[in-house]
Formats: sequence, C-alpha cells, structure tokens
Amino acid sequence: MQVFKGHLKEDKGKFSIVVSMRVGRKKKWAQWSTGLPVKGNKTYAQYLIGIVNQNIYEVHDEKDYKSLHQYIQKEIYRAILQEGFGHRLTPRCQRHLQNFVTQESLESSETHEIKEKKETFSDISTQEQESLDPNIPSFIIYCGVERPAFRLTPYTRFTDFLEVWIQHILPKEMRPTTYCKVRPILRYRDIPYFREQGTRLHELDEHILKDFYNRMEQGMKIEGKYYKPLSKSSIFQHHTYLKMALNFAVEHAILKNNPADHVSVKVKKSNRAKTTYTPEELIKLFQIVHGKSCEYPVLMAAYYGLRRAEILGLCWSDINFKKKFIRIQHSAHYVPVQGKFETYITDVEKTNSSTRTLPLLKPIETMLRRIQEETQRNRFLFRDQYTLKYSDFVFVDHHGYLRKPETVSKALKNLVLQNELRYISLHNLRHTVGTLLSEENVNLEKIRDWLGHSDITTTTRYYLHSNYKTKIDTATVLETILPNYEEIFPSDEEPSSNDKTDSLKRIENALNV
Repeated sequence: MQVFKGHLKEDKGKFSIVVSMRVGRKKKWAQWSTGLPVKGNKTYAQYLIGIVNQNIYEVHDEKDYKSLHQYIQKEIYRAILQEGFGHRLTPRCQRHLQNFVTQESLESSETHEIKEKKETFSDISTQEQESLDPNIPSFIIYCGVERPAFRLTPYTRFTDFLEVWIQHILPKEMRPTTYCKVRPILRYRDIPYFREQGTRLHELDEHILKDFYNRMEQGMKIEGKYYKPLSKSSIFQHHTYLKMALNFAVEHAILKNNPADHVSVKVKKSNRAKTTYTPEELIKLFQIVHGKSCEYPVLMAAYYGLRRAEILGLCWSDINFKKKFIRIQHSAHYVPVQGKFETYITDVEKTNSSTRTLPLLKPIETMLRRIQEETQRNRFLFRDQYTLKYSDFVFVDHHGYLRKPETVSKALKNLVLQNELRYISLHNLRHTVGTLLSEENVNLEKIRDWLGHSDITTTTRYYLHSNYKTKIDTATVLETILPNYEEIFPSDEEPSSNDKTDSLKRIENALNV
C-alpha cells in the first residue's frame, strides 16, 4: 500500500499541510490549511499531519481528488474540535470552523447520524443488533494492521460492505488489470449513492436496485454532484459487479439470497462490422511505419492479429528462430497500483485459447532479427544507463525499459494522420486479419485458432457477416436455380428508330396546329 507523507509549509503566516500524490498519471501537490498561526503551534500542526496521513487515499481523476480534498478538510476540523484547540486558530479560520459545526449539526438532525469516514467501517449499529440477538449471522474479515478484523452482518451498511469487499476480497479474485477497471466503477457512483440512501445489507432488495439502475439511466444527483446518464451496457457492468459482491455475502451466510438475481439488465450485443483496412491500405501503412518505433506492433498486429498486451509481452524466449515458430503466452499491462502506474506482466492470458503457437513468418523474422541487433547495440552504447530488468522482452526502448501501451497507440495515430491515411486503432488491425482471412474463405475454426478466441461464436459474430465474396457466390447460385424473370414476363419490344421519328413528327404537327 502506498504511504502518503505530509509535511508542514508556512503559508501567509499559517501552517498548511502538503502531500505529494498522483491524480491519474499526473503528480500533484495537495494542500490543506490548518488555520494555526506559525508561532507556538507547530506541535498541534504536526498532530494534524498524522490525521491527514491516516485518512488520505489514492485517487484516479480530478473529481475523486476534489471529494478527497473536502473530506480531508472535514477530518482536520473534526480533529481540532475533538482535541479542543480551536481557540488557537486565526479569527477567519474560527469562522470556517463554526460554519462546519453548524453544517454538521444540521446534517445530524436531518439524518440522525453523522456521516462516517470514507475509509473506516463503522459497525456501531451492528454491535447494537448483536447485543439484542447474539445468534445473528456474521463473517469476520482480517483486514490488516490498522484494523485487524471487521465483522460483517446483515445490519452492516451496504457501503461499508462494498468497501471491505473492494479492498480485501476483490483483489484476490481478479487480476490487477481487471481490478483497476472495476474499483472506480463501484466507487464513483455506487458507494456515494448507497451512502446517501443509508441502505443496510438486510434492507437491500430488487426494487432498490431497479430504482438505482433507472436513476443511472436518467442521470442523477448524489451528494451535491450531478452524474451523467449511463448506457445500458455501462449499467450492466454495475449490475454484474454488485451481483458478485452480493454473491460473496450469500456464500458466507450473511444474506439468505441475492437480490440482484431478481433484476435483469438486457443489453443488445452489436454485430456491427469492425473498421478495418483493405490490402491496399495495409501496404501503405507498412510503408509509413517502416523504420519507425511503431513498426513492430503494427506488423505483429497485421500479420498475427495479436492484442496490444500480447505484443508488448512477447519475449525472446518465446521465439524459436531454428524451428520457425513463436509462442504467445505472456501479456504486459500498464496499470495503476497503489497510487502509481506500474508494468504488470502475467503468464495467464485472457482465455486458454490465447496461449497459442504460431509459425514464424519471413517478414516478421527479418524485423525481429533487426530489432535484436538494435537492442544489442543500445545495450553497448548506454551501458550503465541500460536496464536489464526487461532484457527478455522484445519491444523495449533505447534504455531497455518496456514501452507503454498508450505511447504506442498515440505514436501510431500521429504517424498515420500525418501521412493522410484513414486511422484505425491497433486492435482493429487484429480485426483486419480476421476479415481478410474470412474473405479468402478460410475456415472459421482456423481463424479462431489464429486469433486466440476462446469460443467459435466470437469468431462467427465478428467475421461471418464480413465475407462479401460468399454473398456474391450465393447470388450467382440463386440466379442459376431460379428461372429468368424476364423470360417469364417478356417486356414489350422497344419501337425502332423510324417509328420514333414518325411519332415525333406527328407530335410536332399537332403542336403547330
């Protein structure tokens, strides 16, 4: 887990707390005002640094950063009130503190409970229920050093349950690449919504979930923020992950049944043809990227139909130049892990069929041998500056570091647009391979094996409709089977040229009369 360390900074005669953190890929200095004058208050300000370090958490976009900033400022005010040194603040900050107290009292009178901290899980209501019913079903999760264990019961708030499940259960069930996509989905809308509703696990039913999905589809306002409407496919993602979380509660006897099982979100699968290149456009693309840094990913995607992660994860140990084959069994991803982006390499691909052995084509062999020579030359030139951490990987930069996926995609896009060629993504080159093979009447099972699809239905959905040549053949067969329509119903013979001139003369004479 990333450790955030704050330090004091003097700003206009007052202490401020500054923390270095990342918002997405950008480094940012977060700053909170303590309201304490510099003279004689350093001990109190250092105490507030500990409050900030305990409550800060990683964020991935500006919206999450703004909510984090407001949340930390409230925690600073709460700590000042609890320790009783509010009189030490400057007059202006004392007014801010008084406004905070007024706002907290209004919220307490309206909801009969104080809003809980975002990263701690309060189970006061659970303890009250346990005192009344000692036989209540529960499940204990061991979380870590700061809070060794947390007890989940049907009376636990649904937001607390989701936070525990996201932090301590979900990482064990998913790869980091998938986990980094799932976590923001639940934290951005689901947790704020159910925190505002105050829903507990035993209160959750299909009507509450349906209402939540309907509001997401229409757009809604949660905790003072407006959230844009979502498509059916996005709502289906929320439904899938909420169902997974509630399945965990059912498996450990916290709930008797899963309310998400009674809710269905229908999403139509699109059979729309993917954007692909023609053979002529591919030739032009090869001419554009020749000798450039993106030549390797383009050729690997255009010849083998590899995914971007498979291209970056290819190792020299996967290539056999003597027996002329390459083995696709690694993938490389660039994902946010504990507040910073790291390269994640896995031996387990998207599907079992993704691990496959393919013949080494002559153009690819020539390119790989050239890359091998360039890598050895860079290792000799840069020496101490060249890292050996990724020495087995094919696609590295001049200093031996694995190239980033987004950098590859952006470089390809800029290069294509500069040369006035129609742009398609690197992944659509994969679809180009499938489409061209389908148009040449290659068996769909062979296309599936080449591209690494787990199921033949995926190949059929993408490439069965793309073969226009087979449609022409079908039309020709129909023309031979069915009788000629013109022979059944012969049309009247067209008048000869002499007849046409005679009729025109009669019309002209009639007009002259």
